[in-house]
Order: sequence, then structure tokens, then C-alpha cells
Amino acid sequence: MPENVEQIIDNKTVQPEVGVFIPNTLFDRIVIRCFEIMMVFCSLLLSIIITAAAYTRYVHEGDLFGYEEWVKLIAFWLYFLGGAYGAYNDTHVSADLINSYLKGKTRHVMVFIRQVLTTILSIIFVVLGYHFFIYGLLGPLSKDVLTVSWNGSVLAFKFVDFWNLRAIARTTVWQIPLWTSYVAVFLGLIFMAIYFTRRCIHTGIALFKGGTYNATRVSADSTNSDLAGKSRNVFIRQVLTMILSFIFVVLGYRFFLYELLGPLSKNVLTVRWNGSALAFKFVESWNLSGQQISLYAIVLLGLIFMTLFFMSRSIHTGIALFKGGNEK
Repeated sequence: MPENVEQIIDNKTVQPEVGVFIPNTLFDRIVIRCFEIMMVFCSLLLSIIITAAAYTRYVHEGDLFGYEEWVKLIAFWLYFLGGAYGAYNDTHVSADLINSYLKGKTRHVMVFIRQVLTTILSIIFVVLGYHFFIYGLLGPLSKDVLTVSWNGSVLAFKFVDFWNLRAIARTTVWQIPLWTSYVAVFLGLIFMAIYFTRRCIHTGIALFKGGTYNATRVSADSTNSDLAGKSRNVFIRQVLTMILSFIFVVLGYRFFLYELLGPLSKNVLTVRWNGSALAFKFVESWNLSGQQISLYAIVLLGLIFMTLFFMSRSIHTGIALFKGGNEK
């Protein structure tokens, strides 16, 4: 069955539960599975690179040279594959006043109009994304992959000689071709347009023919719905999250001190032993900007509170797991 955001049953719009659609066609199963694998891979890779860069800078006071180029490349793929995945599941963030204030037939019509406009805009962005990709692939002097010319008697087709391209734009440090990022934009926009268009068609059929569209969704809370079978995985996930949050608190502390006291300062408090007594010396920070202090203090405090919440949740889940209960 085709998927849709809303089910139109007996001239009434029924909102489905929040979750993800189960792919029903071979095309969707292949594409969505590839999206899921690539998004998980990109997320892990981004986390590793950014953590390594922060650790290198604020612990060893060094520099992970050129890491920003890899971060941008991976982020392009993550964001636009995520955008296509969200278009399939209709989970894009939106401030939808139509569903809040309109009722009945008017609401159905406005939902359809909204989806038609979304489809038109997505197709426009596909065209712009194509030119964006070609610009990055062939450079500012090349207009297209295929050139068609008419000399009065013969129609000539000329393709770009990709093997002999010498002016491909690249990054400064690692010489990564820019088209590797731009193709992610183009592909993401293509799949967003496909899913927006398909949803628009399904909504139009439901509106004008009175059909009923049911999409099989998996609830967003399905990982917690059966704690007896899945609570252990949930607990492991929360423990790993807590450990990572601890690591980020340590890195955030180093980040705070680095920006607050400079690269030559090691700590707020210095403890020394002079042979007979301990000497405590605090850094004099009265001459530092109050705005600077507050900004980085907020980052550090945010990480600390996130760690506390993650710890609390993992403790409660662990207690529920070992007692055979369900942490809610």
C-alpha cells in the first residue's frame, strides 16, 4: 500500500502514529536500507573525527590538520541523505497551522495544495542542484556534461572528456574534489522530490476519489514497547551514551580552560609541594571578559547536566532491567 501522511476515511482526516514507514516496494527497501546504513556510518565517522580533533586540540594542544574538509564532506552526505529519509517518512520539522485550525474538506484541500507547492519547489531545487553539481564537477567554465550543436545539416553531440579534466575544484589541504560533496546535495534533492511527488499523488487520489490510504508504520517507541525482549539493548545504548557524555564533559572542561586561560595555562588551581607544606594557587581571572567566561561556562554546564540526565536514565533502566520491570 502507498504511504501517506494522513488517512482520509469517511471524509475525515486521521493522523497516523509518529514513527517510520515500512518500505513495501523493492525500490524503497533497497534505497531506504542504503540510506540507513550510510547515515549511521556518517554519524559515527563524524563523531570520531570531531572527538579526535577536540582531543588533539584541548588535551595535547595540537592540531588535526585539515579535518574540517572531511567533516564538511561527511556532513553533506549525512544531511541530504537524512533529508531524503525524512521526506520518505514525512518527518521533516514543520509548523503546520493547517492541521491545527482547519477542519473537514477545506483542510483536505489545503493539505493537497501544500503538498503540490512542496513538490514544485523540490523539482526546482533538483534543477538547481544539478547545476550546482555540474559547477563543482566541471568548473565555472563548463556549462553542461552534454553539448548539442547544429551546423546547418548535422546535429552534433559532444560529451565532456572526464578522463582529461584538469581544472576540477579541490579542497586546499587534502585535495578532495568538491563534486564529491555536491553530488550528495544533488542525490538528496532527487530523492526528496521523488517522495514528495509520490505523497502528493497519493493525497490527490484520496481527496478526489475518496480512497483510504494506510501506511504501515513502526512506532518511534517500538524499541521500548517490549522491554522483556529489548531492555538489555536499551540499557547498553544508554550506558554507552553516558560514557560518551563523560568523555565530552572532560573535553568540554579542557575546552573551557583553553579558551578561558589560553594554551599555556593548565588548570584553574595549581597545587605545589614545597617540602613542608602544600601551596594552592588560583588563576587570577578578574581581567577576563565576562561575556567570554559566561559563553564557555554555559557549554561546560550544558555538557555536565546532559551527563547527569543520561546517568540518571541509565541507572533507572538498569534497575528496571535487573528487577524485571519497565523504566518509564
